[in-house]
Amino acid sequence: MDFGGIVFVPLFVLVFVVSFSFKFYKKLKMTIFAFISSIVFAVLIGGVMMDRKVVQEKMEVVWYNDEYYQDPKMVIFNYNDTTDVKVLNASFTLKKDLPNVVMMHVQVYKKSSNNQYHVFPLNMTADICPYLAKETPDTQKFSEHSNMRKCPFRKGFYHVSNMVLEQRKPPPYLPSGSFMAESTTYIDKSNNLLVTRSYANIK
Repeated sequence: MDFGGIVFVPLFVLVFVVSFSFKFYKKLKMTIFAFISSIVFAVLIGGVMMDRKVVQEKMEVVWYNDEYYQDPKMVIFNYNDTTDVKVLNASFTLKKDLPNVVMMHVQVYKKSSNNQYHVFPLNMTADICPYLAKETPDTQKFSEHSNMRKCPFRKGFYHVSNMVLEQRKPPPYLPSGSFMAESTTYIDKSNNLLVTRSYANIK
């Protein structure tokens, strides 16, 4: 399962968490506390493992730094009426250049019986730029649906258009229930860029 959410880098952070968190899970599998998962990554994507199913519900921009971003938007919708596969459209205007180091922190929460989200022991902090610089099937797919490439990102208009969020298997240790992943991207501890949330159900 991936947790999400964007160099919406914040926009990308969302996609980074959603699409790439399994890479971090495999790399850091010695501890679940090192794995997101996004989201995002942050963010969950639909997946199937045995008879379990992960259904993404929504993603949202909670807060953004208006010194850097203007009019950030994103929407997720069903690929068609017969599948839970989701498609992402997103856009924003970057008002300032971003540096070569853009950090992302993702914390996962699980909804309890009182309908409140509480901290779940899954989180991750990473610099997204080194991963963006790698040539992988995931980054290639992202570049095919977006005009965002590699760090540093210069001021201008950016978008992600009709990007299918692939279905992937969730980690076996995650329980059923409703999850929320909150992703914060920042340049340094005193300079946050964007906060996004994604919601999903494991059934």
